[in-house]
Amino acid sequence: MLRCLAAVLPLAVGLCAQTTTTPTEPTWQRTRAVWFGNDATPTVVAEVGFGWEAVPHGDDAEQAFAGAKDGDRLPLGTAAWATFETFTDCEFGSVKVRGGQYYAALERTPAGWSLALLDTAKVRTAQLLPTTPRKVPAVATIPLAHADGDGTALAAEWQLRDDGARLVLRCGRHTLTADATVQGCKGAFPLAQPMARGAVRLAFADPKDGAQPFVLLDHGQPRWNDALTDAGKQLAPGKRWRLGQDWPTTLETNVPLTIAGKKLAAGSWHLTLAKAKGDGWNLVLSEATADFAARIDGFAPDRVTPVLEVPLRRGKADATSDTLAIGFVADGKQQRLVITYGDQQLHAPVAAAARGKG
Repeated sequence: MLRCLAAVLPLAVGLCAQTTTTPTEPTWQRTRAVWFGNDATPTVVAEVGFGWEAVPHGDDAEQAFAGAKDGDRLPLGTAAWATFETFTDCEFGSVKVRGGQYYAALERTPAGWSLALLDTAKVRTAQLLPTTPRKVPAVATIPLAHADGDGTALAAEWQLRDDGARLVLRCGRHTLTADATVQGCKGAFPLAQPMARGAVRLAFADPKDGAQPFVLLDHGQPRWNDALTDAGKQLAPGKRWRLGQDWPTTLETNVPLTIAGKKLAAGSWHLTLAKAKGDGWNLVLSEATADFAARIDGFAPDRVTPVLEVPLRRGKADATSDTLAIGFVADGKQQRLVITYGDQQLHAPVAAAARGKG
């Protein structure tokens, strides 16, 4: 049985997979711990990340937490699945987790609370929301220690340890923790940080079986200034520019998309920009799990392997933005992905394919 830890967002209702709800802006957040090698040019030798929706933990959520029975799962947000990422293998006591990306949910066990890590491909194929009662077997179940909390909204952080990091989850009056030994981190320079993010979500109607196709895009929000504008102008054609800051700008989709007429499979994708001839820009998408395996952090956009590269149209923004902003704007039966920085805009059409097509 799956119980809801927060109110469920309204689901899309419509006539076909192309119909979308109005874009929403969930309070999506990320936290990470990263370790840099001690060579002349900093390289990442290990990194762990966690993404979740910082929804309030109210009375209903507390009742679900207190009333959970063995086998029950509680979602860490409702707009999308919480994500657990690790560049290298790690261990939580006797529980081993291979490098990669997982979806995460709280699970009640006879021994107490645990963090259930799920196969992302299986969840995406079924197009399940984290609040869907259907259960996907856990790839790993990480025991969590329990202590009193401070009664705030859902929150997470990584805290550094000598041999890795501690994952801390705060759910209302409850604090849940697990200590990870992270492969490759010994002797490296550590950094742990929370990462405020901007986020936008689209839900697509699919009335055939109640599945919920959706897209979630989250990104850093660097302050925009003349120096960044000048750096963009001076970038050589073919060189890439980081789109955001800290964790890579990430597009999570459980439905195939077309972007500027080119097909993109369901999956987790990192977004960067590539300078084109003149003042043009292309949008570059790389596979998140491939970037993790190659230990490519967001600060190294030139190292990613493009899976898709599409041209972006350029124009003037209606209003100047003092931070990087990324969103969706309705354009007939499809959407436009719109990137705004300063007084400039880049955009490309985006549409969802019918379920099962790509």
